[in-house]
Amino acid sequence: MTQPQPYPAPGMPPGYNPAYRVQPAMRMTRKVGAPLAALIVIGLLAGLVMALAGLVNPLLFAFGLVPTLIFFAGAVLAYLWLDRWEPEPLRLLLFAFLWGAGVAVVGALVVGTVLSIVGLSDPVIDTVVQAPVVEEALKGALLLVMLTGRRRAEMNSLTDFLVYAGMVGLGFAFVEDLLYISSSESLGGALLTAALRLIMGVFAHPFFTSATAIGLYLATQARGAGLKALYGIGGYVVAVALHAIWNGSSLAGGLTGYLIAYALVLAPLFAGLVYLAVRTRNAEGRTVARQIPRMMAEGLLMPEEASWLTGLGTRRTRLQSVKGVAGSDAAKQARHFTDVVTELAFVRDRIDAGRGTPETARTEAELVEAVRVERALALPGLVKAWQAGHAVPEPVIPAAGATPPWPSAQPPQPWPSAQPPQPWPSAQPPQPWPPAQPPQQQGGGDAPGPRIPGSP
Repeated sequence: MTQPQPYPAPGMPPGYNPAYRVQPAMRMTRKVGAPLAALIVIGLLAGLVMALAGLVNPLLFAFGLVPTLIFFAGAVLAYLWLDRWEPEPLRLLLFAFLWGAGVAVVGALVVGTVLSIVGLSDPVIDTVVQAPVVEEALKGALLLVMLTGRRRAEMNSLTDFLVYAGMVGLGFAFVEDLLYISSSESLGGALLTAALRLIMGVFAHPFFTSATAIGLYLATQARGAGLKALYGIGGYVVAVALHAIWNGSSLAGGLTGYLIAYALVLAPLFAGLVYLAVRTRNAEGRTVARQIPRMMAEGLLMPEEASWLTGLGTRRTRLQSVKGVAGSDAAKQARHFTDVVTELAFVRDRIDAGRGTPETARTEAELVEAVRVERALALPGLVKAWQAGHAVPEPVIPAAGATPPWPSAQPPQPWPSAQPPQPWPSAQPPQPWPPAQPPQQQGGGDAPGPRIPGSP
């Protein structure tokens, strides 16, 4: 990176006109559709179940609580790591976790209790059939809720589906594991249950529900109601089958049967899911890289910004440099800027693939303006980092075959631009995408353990 040039005017960040100073209140609010009242209600449900478990055996409950918290905190961090390109709103992640811990757990207990009262309960059927069918339906319902209203805008990639499936599964498993541990007959039984469920099975419920998530993701990509239904139902059926294998293995062969099923079936499939999740995460980076040139051509981004927005490592380096020279608030503003750029890239990728809707078009127009707002708010801190000479790698240019068909007729100006970007709101409203005439192309089991009603 060349040495930074002086500002066009003393103390004036390039492209930043105080006459058009953007206030944080102008920032686009993300309407994620997780009302606080809903969070409180389902949180109280989860708390009630845990309180009842604590009353059954307070000593074993307290014994199991600490390791359960540790293992599940690590599992949550794994999903947050997977979700780094387009971090989901924390309120929605909490909503998914509490749905699993509250709605799904209570629903499973109610169904199991009702079947027992009417005389339709059988230990084997409950473990191998009833529990997988009911629990996977209740957990998968969260994904269907996420596909409604404004929440649909958050479901942009397979990674998003896997993250929400993971969070609802972790919520369910967290409460269920505490129920199993606290209902053990002895300390030795509690230790064995904790080892099997926390060490070997902490990702079990997220793993099962991920099959439903993959099916629903494929359904959103498919054309035709029949194919959509096939993918959606098929994913749920696979989730139930995996859950039934997990539960039934211990019935068929005790601990030995469980370990055999774990080693030969479940562990390899889970490794495949991890591989798929990492590949999907990397594909999100390529999606951003494909869309960056178009944003540069539209004047939304400058080359210096594009040079670090195309990689997670370069983003982290730039945000750290902003924090070092301009403070935490400036780094937070820069992070908001990176988030809306990424979200705009994903929304446009969906439109380019022919999966756009009128709602998607409105979301794109909002995000275009949001990028302008967030860039104006982040620009002072970004300029300070740029002036400090903190270098970042050259921009990532997509492969020739993946180059979008919207190169700018005029090459972008060096950053800082000689001409400042238009103030927000712009004098001309953003044009809908795609335009009427496209631009011309240039050249070129549950682990075994004590059984509770409604659960294996």
